[in-house]
Amino acid sequence: MPKPGLTQQERVARSMSEKELQDAIIELAEHLGWKVWHVRDSRTQMVEDMPDLVLRRPAHMEETTPGVVKVSMGQLEWWELKTELRKVTPGQEIAMQELRDCYQVVRVVRPSDWLNGNVEKWLR
Repeated sequence: MPKPGLTQQERVARSMSEKELQDAIIELAEHLGWKVWHVRDSRTQMVEDMPDLVLRRPAHMEETTPGVVKVSMGQLEWWELKTELRKVTPGQEIAMQELRDCYQVVRVVRPSDWLNGNVEKWLR
């Protein structure tokens, strides 16, 4: 039974699994030209507590209008995926702060970010 007081979007966000979120993000990111590396389960890897996804977009040029070329710098981002209610662990907080200390873009991404359009905005 749905929890009273939640909007339809909040109910959908709470029902979305991390795997569903990951699959949707990877599909969109690759469609938009990003290269994606993901850890299946960081608890079993040598990279414990590191974010789930590393997204890289190579530098590129595109003609936006005749005679006007837009040059985009390459990008590298680290995304920790969480279900709507799951918390970031203390170890993950430390790892993400260490990345930020190296001037990396780090995000905690939840289903609500997918549903409200933030993920697409960040990838464009």
